[in-house]
Amino acid sequence: MRRPMENSDMTNDIEHAIRVAIEEQPRLTTECRSVSIELHPDVLVLDGLVATIAAKRRLALLAAQNGGGLGVLDRVGVQTATQREDAEVAIDLIEALDHEPIFQNYRVLALPADAMSLPDHMASIENSTIGVAVNAGTARLLGIVASLFHRRISEVLCWWIPGVTDVNNHLYVMPSETDSDQEISNAVRIALDKDPWLNAPNVKVSTHAREVNLAGTLADAAQRHRAECDAWYVRGVHEVVNNIEIDS
Repeated sequence: MRRPMENSDMTNDIEHAIRVAIEEQPRLTTECRSVSIELHPDVLVLDGLVATIAAKRRLALLAAQNGGGLGVLDRVGVQTATQREDAEVAIDLIEALDHEPIFQNYRVLALPADAMSLPDHMASIENSTIGVAVNAGTARLLGIVASLFHRRISEVLCWWIPGVTDVNNHLYVMPSETDSDQEISNAVRIALDKDPWLNAPNVKVSTHAREVNLAGTLADAAQRHRAECDAWYVRGVHEVVNNIEIDS
């Protein structure tokens, strides 16, 4: 069992290694300067705000790769231009899940903002209940779902709700499944197809070693960027290569 790290020099070394890794990626340097990196017993805690979902995902991956084997608790939020009350965000998220055919056999219920688990009388109902809590723009999903696909799509739906800055996905998959590049590709494909602001029939998706490649054509630069964000919203993606061309 790993012993808690108490040596300040080791703490500084880990933070330095992560900061160096960030500096080696110019697209991250500016965005991540305000993000704090703190070492707690057996876990690195990342906190702050970044401008894009891509920066959030890349930062968490760099921390895991340079954290000396420590776990990473990612509390980094993505800046949003839409400021909304948590209750309004929760209502929209519950409605999105309720109206999504993938979750037609699920019960979706609102939980208190500080909820960390399903109520006892609901926790024993497997594969049928998703609890939703929203606190300071962070959406939390609690419950049990039937597949990794369900877990991933629920998170994508969260990110699409205006006012959401982070997603804590505590949905468990029962029975457990083995993840794969094909699973990731499937989720990205569905995310692109379901995005109401995107027309992506000509976009092709492939994944290798958790790196998603997007190819094909879209109408404009805004849709191209939107497609890349959708791919990053899918949990488990380590990189997105956007080769989509603008249809002239």
